[in-house]
Amino acid sequence: MNPTTRAFSSFANARYFDLHLLQLINKQLSEQDFLDYVNEQFNPPPASESEAQASANALRQYVYQIHWTRAIDAFLRYIVDVLRDVLRCQPKIMSSSDSKLTYEDVFEAPDLDSLISFMIEKTVNSMGGLKQMEAWFAKRKIPLKVTDQERKVLSEAVATRNLIVHNAAIVNQKYVKDFKWRGFNIGDRRGIGIDELFLVEALVRAVTTNTDAAIAAKFPGTVVAAK
Repeated sequence: MNPTTRAFSSFANARYFDLHLLQLINKQLSEQDFLDYVNEQFNPPPASESEAQASANALRQYVYQIHWTRAIDAFLRYIVDVLRDVLRCQPKIMSSSDSKLTYEDVFEAPDLDSLISFMIEKTVNSMGGLKQMEAWFAKRKIPLKVTDQERKVLSEAVATRNLIVHNAAIVNQKYVKDFKWRGFNIGDRRGIGIDELFLVEALVRAVTTNTDAAIAAKFPGTVVAAK
């Protein structure tokens, strides 16, 4: 088993449970008894089996949106957590412009370790989106293993996550402008297919796995002890 960072262990555990939950729910959404449940819960009930199936499909889409959002959130959380691990391992990577400490920050810290921890958290919390994170990593020679094609798909996946969370999955002008190649129009609902969902799941797993291997090799202090 290859060495992994603490951040990757948390990421892998979260994805394991989410995938099993998705499998369980998706199986239930395919069963006739779920259609019966829809008929019982809706008041008035759907007039036909096709309407009941449409309701089940809408609920399935809702489940896919939740899983998509959690996959992207887990990926972004991994990037932030592994950065925190790296900075704890080598705090000298930070520059004075990263933390922007005040005199009060310095004087209120009880000791040097506390001040370093404060600087790390301040630096991590200042991180913006994926683009800013990638630039920050590159400037300080922290490995972030993502190809141009992976970056293209990830950027759109993050934007889709934002549509789901902030705009009820309705495509807005910014999304259309940034991702013309997707062919959506303003006002379209950004649907998610199961194949696309698993593609994004595989992508975030690949990027985190490759990045983690490179970081673990360059910063051995970030590696979690094998049990």
